[in-house]
This record gives sequence, structure tokens and C-alpha cells, in this order.
Amino acid sequence: MNPEAGTIRFRRSLSWAKLPGEPMQATFFDTKTGRRGNSKVPCPAELLLTLKKWRLQCPKGELDLVFTTPEGRPLHRARILDSVLRPALAAAGLDARFHMHTLRHSFCSALLAQSTSPTEVQHYSGHARLSTLLDIYAHFIPSEQTGSIERLAGKVLG
Repeated sequence: MNPEAGTIRFRRSLSWAKLPGEPMQATFFDTKTGRRGNSKVPCPAELLLTLKKWRLQCPKGELDLVFTTPEGRPLHRARILDSVLRPALAAAGLDARFHMHTLRHSFCSALLAQSTSPTEVQHYSGHARLSTLLDIYAHFIPSEQTGSIERLAGKVLG
């Protein structure tokens, strides 16, 4: 986290896999944008402060994670869903049938629905191609008339 800059930086992603003959284990990967640098997403000051406070009291482990088991090991997404996110959604009267990827989808959809530039959403989501973002989320972009043709004509025609 970088509270001074108002962003959260994602340096790696976590995946769980069970290889033949081995127990399920956590594996870290570079982010999708690893070749271009780490993923950064703007974050409201209130959330940054909350995360910073949590970081000071969360269980410490050798992996330097923010969200961990009491022993400092990585949390499996099912544990987060079942013990935190789904109960919070249910308490708020919202549909609790959701997966971790739903958070990403909701984030991108909400930004586009409030007229955020698709290229800005592309940057936050890490999609390498704008066309990929538009293929998935274009139906969330408001389609009302904006008067852009008239404004352009006014600039061109004086």
C-alpha cells in the first residue's frame, strides 16, 4: 500500500492448486501487468487508513501478507467468502451468491455505469486490450445522447 499516493499496488496474485500426490498449496504469480509493472488502483483515503491500521495488527508471517490465517499464511478465497464476504452481503440484504471474480466485475461495471472513461477502467482492470474490456462490459456504458455531434459541429463550423 502507498497511502501517500492514494493508491494500492498489487505486486502478485495468489492461486491455489493441488498437484498430483501433493496437498493443496498456495502459489504466487506476477500480476497480469507484471511485464509492464505492478497493478495500481486508486483508493479512497478512508480505506487506505483502515488497511494501514489492519496491517499493524494483522498476523505476521514470512510472506508479508495483509490478509492471512492467524499463523500468517495465505487465506484461501473460500474461507474469505464464507466467513466474511457472504455474511456481510447477507446482513446488508444483498444477494450472497457471489465469487471473488464478482468483485472485479462489479468494480469495472460500476465505474463504466457512472461514465468513467473505458480506457481508465482498462487501466484499473489490467486488461491489455481495450477491446477485451468492451467485449465484456460495454453494456454497462450509458447510451444516452451526449450532444457530442453538436459540440463537434460547433467547433468545426464555428
